[in-house]
Amino acid sequence: MPSLGALYLDIENVYWHLVNDRQFEPDDAGEALLSVVRKTREHFVDTFDTECIVENAYADFDRIEASIQGPLFLAGIETKNVLSTDHKNAADMRLCIDAMEVLYTRKEIECFVFVAGDRDYIPVIRHLKQMAKRVFVVAFNEALSGDLRQVVPDDRIIDIDQLGLDLSVSKSSASERQLEEKPADRVAVASEIASTKQVRSKLDVPVESANERRALDVLLTNFSRHKEIWMTPFIKTLREELPLLAEYERKAIIGSLQTCGAISVEYREGIHPHSGEYVRYAVILVNWDHPTVRELNPG
Repeated sequence: MPSLGALYLDIENVYWHLVNDRQFEPDDAGEALLSVVRKTREHFVDTFDTECIVENAYADFDRIEASIQGPLFLAGIETKNVLSTDHKNAADMRLCIDAMEVLYTRKEIECFVFVAGDRDYIPVIRHLKQMAKRVFVVAFNEALSGDLRQVVPDDRIIDIDQLGLDLSVSKSSASERQLEEKPADRVAVASEIASTKQVRSKLDVPVESANERRALDVLLTNFSRHKEIWMTPFIKTLREELPLLAEYERKAIIGSLQTCGAISVEYREGIHPHSGEYVRYAVILVNWDHPTVRELNPG
């Protein structure tokens, strides 16, 4: 009988390496990422006789141009949409918290696999090793943190390029990718997107969690007059309305509302009206056809 494992995918770590360092087009990077997931599964079954029964993928999926959340879900991967912050990749934090939860609640899990290369995972990996768990890191060799190499033995590090995939540098023109748009051009493009893009719900799953319903009600009660709702004021209001929750829990609620199809989060760029600086900011768009939105806001 195979041993049981848990697989944790830092989607942004792999995706942005493919896009930025190997010059993949976004859609090509998405396809390559799905292949990495498939090959990693096969490798652990064939080489280590380990079947991963917990499989989670973490990212701020709204920042990833490729449409990979749906294909990951269909492949049996539970996707965790976690909004990034200016100071810290919140997906890293959520991943570590979930790994610790599995450690203490799923005693049958003997092996933990991290598809990631950041040094941020050193504390959780050290703790898992202290608890006598087998820990593996799957990453691109050139993107693996040197500090992480000191914590994980060489025989527990798996180079993605050795999984039998053709992930060489894309043939697309690197020079085209490196052309920078002028701020004015980017503002114009963002303005056009803002005026033409509509919310398209993919799932329209009813919102059942009490905290999620409360957050959605706060959104509709306080901000429904706005076509686009700025993220920062909404987060500030949530702190007041749900004071007992941690900050990451409030942001996880926003991710869950996106997964249900009640809202979508998009990013805009433009000149700040007060500072005059060029900024990038997140906005929320409500899916007014969603069943829970209609229930909470019948008018």
